[in-house]
Amino acid sequence: PVRLSTPSVAHGLKSTFVRFVANATYGDRRAQRALREGGALGTLLCCCRDDDENPQLREWALFAVRNAADACSENQAALAQIERAPRAVANARELEAAGMEVRVDRLS
Repeated sequence: PVRLSTPSVAHGLKSTFVRFVANATYGDRRAQRALREGGALGTLLCCCRDDDENPQLREWALFAVRNAADACSENQAALAQIERAPRAVANARELEAAGMEVRVDRLS
């Protein structure tokens, strides 16, 4: 049989790493602090989406954010400070090449 695509070596690796973070931060103040001080809270939030190459990434990321913020007011404050509005358009060049113009409305 002919394979249309070869699975990547890293297939599922991101989910595995986020699962590790979720488990490591469960009730562990040192892990929660390290996550915040390492600047990884925003990265975890970016993982809260579906990803075909990383099954269950979204679920593990949500669990990791929950564990990182649980009984940790510093992480809760850091998460609250992360800007919610989009900052830019993903793949702007590709959209322009397709004849589309996309702008970010920071007021809505």
